Amino acid sequence: MGEVYEAYDAQIGREVAIKVLHATKTSPSGLARFLREARIQGWLDHPAIPPVYELGHDDAGRPFFVMKRLCGITLFEVLEARRQASAPGAMAWSEQQLLRMFVEICLAIEFAHTRGVVHCDLKPTNILLGEFGEVYVLDWGVATVLDESPAVGEGRPTQEHEVVVEGALGTPGYMSPEQVRGDPVDSRADVYALGCILFELVAGCRLLPDGVAGLACSLGGVTAVPSDVRADVAPELDALCRRATSADRSQRIGSARMLGEAVQRYLDGDRDLATRRSLAHVHLERARRAVTQPIAMREAGRALALDPAATGAAELVAQLMVARPTRTPPAVAAGVAQAARAELASKSRVGIAVYTGYALMAPFSFVLGVRDAPYQGALVAIACANILLAWRALTGQRLPQVVVILGHVAMLALLARFFTPLLVAPGVAAVTVMSYAQSPLTTRRSLLAATGLAVLAVLGVWGAEACGLLSATMTVTGSTVVLTSPLGGMTTGPLVFVLVCYPIALIAIAAAISYAVATHGRAARRDLEVQAWQLRQLTSLDEPR
Repeated sequence: MGEVYEAYDAQIGREVAIKVLHATKTSPSGLARFLREARIQGWLDHPAIPPVYELGHDDAGRPFFVMKRLCGITLFEVLEARRQASAPGAMAWSEQQLLRMFVEICLAIEFAHTRGVVHCDLKPTNILLGEFGEVYVLDWGVATVLDESPAVGEGRPTQEHEVVVEGALGTPGYMSPEQVRGDPVDSRADVYALGCILFELVAGCRLLPDGVAGLACSLGGVTAVPSDVRADVAPELDALCRRATSADRSQRIGSARMLGEAVQRYLDGDRDLATRRSLAHVHLERARRAVTQPIAMREAGRALALDPAATGAAELVAQLMVARPTRTPPAVAAGVAQAARAELASKSRVGIAVYTGYALMAPFSFVLGVRDAPYQGALVAIACANILLAWRALTGQRLPQVVVILGHVAMLALLARFFTPLLVAPGVAAVTVMSYAQSPLTTRRSLLAATGLAVLAVLGVWGAEACGLLSATMTVTGSTVVLTSPLGGMTTGPLVFVLVCYPIALIAIAAAISYAVATHGRAARRDLEVQAWQLRQLTSLDEPR
């Protein structure tokens, strides 16, 4: 309707705001509405309504009025920041603070109602929260002056200043059904808008949508239940939102004062115990009917929160804590999957380190005099292939388990050939299968396949030697067993060194794997015992010790 300028009152020495009518709004209707806003706002002398200091015309003949300059943030901006938890200032306003300010808004609107003025456009953008705890209700441009209201004082805005406008006045999403229909309004239209604001404040989202959809929802009637959006909303606030936004205005809370006082009683700790017990019973029955489903714990927890003395609620919570649901909840499944990915990444890093060690065996053996290029090349090729598989798993790429198993088996077969099948390879195979069994992707079927192929890799080399397909690496003469490595150039000194290092490494790796598994199991059991103890204290099923 106008432009607002920041100005300085040199006569009194204060900063003020001047609202000037837009040049395009100088029609008789626009002029009358502008003057009417100034008179209404000036006549309603209340701390939460910006005072008007002066009404006049500028040099161009445009009307203006001077009012208090306000500093602060709109309720809309506060609610948007709370919706986006990462936004600056998101936690600067607690729900308790906003509810206290909501009470002040209700009293300011009640003050206007006692003087026969209905705001008709209450919404978060028209509520300003000052820097020092002030609360202001803005934009009285579409306010209605009731015919039957008593005149209080001189200069009261009357129907002679009313502007007749076809259609509804207000903002979709906060307009009462009677406003949408174009029916005569009374103070209960503002109560409806206050109910919408209260819902948005405690639920964190709007009750009605914008635009035409908001008008249709208002006409059709909605059930405002903030706890359907946020489970921790108190039943007293649920009831207030429902009553304030009733489509039938005769069923709404009678006044803005009554709504504000009810919110204040809630803030003061007054609780509707009968309502809470009734709701607790409803949630408890839902939990009992869904005892094998994931929602059972949530419903039982709500019953216990609403009425800690509810018969059977604590016992049911205890029962559900130790019972296993028939279907894994999606949130739990997601958590397990995330933990499995982290564990798989850790094991992939270990695999990369182990197979890097295998690859380094080739240059190490070369230094020791081994010049058998085919075997050394095969060792490097198989090690590099396994490193690549482990790296792909580390980067989150899902690999067929058969490929992973075959990579391990190929290395076992090569080691069986290097140091004869029955000397080194069986121990390495046992540790490899033990490590593979700890993978989160391992299933019973894949573990059986890995075990069978590991045995086949070791004994298959021995069988090939026995059938003459490969040169024999083990011969038995009487009580003498002779082991011969096919690696050309290997001397006694390096061979003894490798054979001495092998059992040390094998025992150390087996001990580390076994200790890690045992430690993890003990920690899990301890966590479960602590949780069970805490639950017994919560439900008073055991004395604290």
